[in-house]
Amino acid sequence: MNSEIFIREILDNLNSLGSLKTGRLFHGRGGCFPEWKNINADFYDGLLFIVCHRDFNRELLENALEALDRDLGFRERVHSILIQQRDAGAGWNQSYYRGAPAEGDAEFTGSEAEWVYSLQLRGAQNPGLFTDSAGLRLSVYHYFRKRVAGGEEETRLLNLFAFTSLFSVAALKGGCSEAVNVDMKRNVLKRGEDNHRLNFGDSRAGGRAKFFSHDVMRSFGKLDRYGPYNLIIADPPSMQGSSFSLDRDYPRLIRRTAAMLKPEGHLLLCCNDPARSFLWLQQLAENEGLVLCERLPLSFGYRESDPDEGLKAGLFCRGSEPHDV
Repeated sequence: MNSEIFIREILDNLNSLGSLKTGRLFHGRGGCFPEWKNINADFYDGLLFIVCHRDFNRELLENALEALDRDLGFRERVHSILIQQRDAGAGWNQSYYRGAPAEGDAEFTGSEAEWVYSLQLRGAQNPGLFTDSAGLRLSVYHYFRKRVAGGEEETRLLNLFAFTSLFSVAALKGGCSEAVNVDMKRNVLKRGEDNHRLNFGDSRAGGRAKFFSHDVMRSFGKLDRYGPYNLIIADPPSMQGSSFSLDRDYPRLIRRTAAMLKPEGHLLLCCNDPARSFLWLQQLAENEGLVLCERLPLSFGYRESDPDEGLKAGLFCRGSEPHDV
């Protein structure tokens, strides 16, 4: 394995981040670096979080990190390095290469664009922020800024499969009047409330944010009462036990939520299943009477040999012609 590939990609992407403080620095899972295909590295405002899937050469990785630490610019921006190993069927474990926090300090707070976020660095495989959605969060922020600048007074977001609710934070920072967050997992919604508290002083953002720990597919009637919405985001898991299946449930979800939109509203539909293409997502939406307004690009640092294997996302609207985004 050639460690120079890993070192150069990390340094180039770190320098390209500029004033941005969060993003992917190495995307081995994208297939562009075959020798490093099992390693990803995300930068969280001073923390380098490296995830190693299945077999990898720990000694080679640590040699590469030693070389990176000799770069002054890297050392100045990267204060901690956390390595997590994930083995299929055997769980996961992690340890700090350097910069471990004080004992008992399990949370990390960083910033992205106009907002801050909290990461859970102990006891959770996913720390709480997906960098592949970074570009989408910026798009949501600018989406609402544009509507506020255009004089629209009541703007609403419905954030489905909300996870830690950072889409909601981005929307509210952009001037959205009200954001409704839905996820069946109460523990991740609690982290979403924490993110709102960090940004707005209280977990409900002064009454502008709502959180519902519900099964999305059983909550359409309740959610309809809080609409109509300017923007509805659906970023579902590929499979969520018996509660959600892309093939079985996504068409119905699109159909029911499209009816909750304002006349000029949009659905932001996502799919992270590598076996399904953007064309699959687009046809799914078109089968429910929607039209594609814009395919949203991959986030920073996500170099994919096949873009359809990464996160797919598009803005859709009702009608025969695309609406202005």
